[in-house]
Amino acid sequence: MKIAITGACGFIGSNFAHYMVKKYPDYDFVLIDKLTYASGENGFSDENIRELVDGRRVKLFKHDISDKDDMYDDLYMCHTVVNFAAESHVGRAMVNGKRHINSNDIGATVIGEVASDYHIRMVHISTDEVYGDIVDGSFREDMQFNPKNRYAGSKAAAEMNLNALKYPPHNLDLVITRSANNFGIYQSQEKFVHIIAECIAKNRPIPVHGEGKEIREWLWVMDNCSAIDLILHKGISGESYNISSHAELSNKELAELAVSKFGGTIQYVENRPGNDRRYSIDTSKIEALGWKPYAVGDNFLAVMTEIIDYYITKHRNKSS
Repeated sequence: MKIAITGACGFIGSNFAHYMVKKYPDYDFVLIDKLTYASGENGFSDENIRELVDGRRVKLFKHDISDKDDMYDDLYMCHTVVNFAAESHVGRAMVNGKRHINSNDIGATVIGEVASDYHIRMVHISTDEVYGDIVDGSFREDMQFNPKNRYAGSKAAAEMNLNALKYPPHNLDLVITRSANNFGIYQSQEKFVHIIAECIAKNRPIPVHGEGKEIREWLWVMDNCSAIDLILHKGISGESYNISSHAELSNKELAELAVSKFGGTIQYVENRPGNDRRYSIDTSKIEALGWKPYAVGDNFLAVMTEIIDYYITKHRNKSS
């Protein structure tokens, strides 16, 4: 099998590339990324996947997914494309959402068009933010979207445009994943877990928006990778799958966890406009395929602590 991975130098895409290259030694891989600020932990770099690329079994192309000619070249002879490429920063979308629309919606739709022309499967990586927030209970895959920020809106728009390609004359073999907040290595410095660790390493207070009561479900990126792998091979065409560990923590609780383990202080700052109160998604559908996350309960605390320590160590080593 030959698999194309877009956004392969970003956080989740690079973790997925490492996971798949190691697990499937008989597969070939085409890695695609335009190397933006979110590529690599420090940005604008292929550092996350450089060791994988050999020019034979694993190739890297610096291309923009909205360029259809390049996508026709890159996806040629592939059996599947997994689309991680996205502008994912909510704050940046509030300032200027054009890049989010171009990448998250238009770019994703271009990939869908090329995949339908080549008659290959497309696994599209979406987000739980398309549902909006929920005070009680959890969102199922069949529930109505209610995105409340421009990032989530662009991801919801992509799903609508891709869903239209499932029908004649396109007949796209499409499966969609919607995951909770991911954490792990290779993550951009703009994300909260990385920010927490960098602040501790540099003796700065950890900024927490508002009162820090907004609740997120935290999903270890490698658990997400195993879920996407399963969906790629066994997901039902035309279906969407929620992915989460159900490890709920408020932003305040996560910051307090880090401080309890590594020291540091917390500083409450003005809340971000449109900061959703709580995300929670039902995972019955993917669990029915046999998937279970590793990082739950005590394992979750151990893995989260390990990841925070990883970033603290990296930042301290840079400054020494």
